[in-house]
Amino acid sequence: MLPPVYTAGAGPGRLLSSAADGTPVPPDIPVVVCGHDHVCGAFGAGVVEPGQVADSMGTAEGVLITLREPLLDEIVYDLGLSMGRHVLPEKFYLGTGLPEAGGAIGWLLRLLEGSEEDLARWTREVAALAPGEGGVFLPLARGG
Repeated sequence: MLPPVYTAGAGPGRLLSSAADGTPVPPDIPVVVCGHDHVCGAFGAGVVEPGQVADSMGTAEGVLITLREPLLDEIVYDLGLSMGRHVLPEKFYLGTGLPEAGGAIGWLLRLLEGSEEDLARWTREVAALAPGEGGVFLPLARGG
């Protein structure tokens, strides 16, 4: 059994008093659907037209493309891609990502006992390198 599907910004109604009891949240506050953080980021970056691509990186990295209609075929499933509704009505996204991407920076800092100043210096040094020069890092800490 699945819940109803709502467009971002819409929702089932208002918070029940019983759900608000014991919390600082006022009862009767609107309950709305939002969007996945990477999809909201894509919207904020203006990636809203079909064919536009966003690469969003935080603790994880997400890459998604805006679509006019969902791709619901076996190849999407076999490749492990995510398919979902965009935060805009009647638009969808197809996405993939690296769950360890941004978290790998913190791991590297801990491993090398680096500071924020070290990270800033390393970032400047790496920016001067050509793509692939100096090595490649594949953050696959979970295997894969």
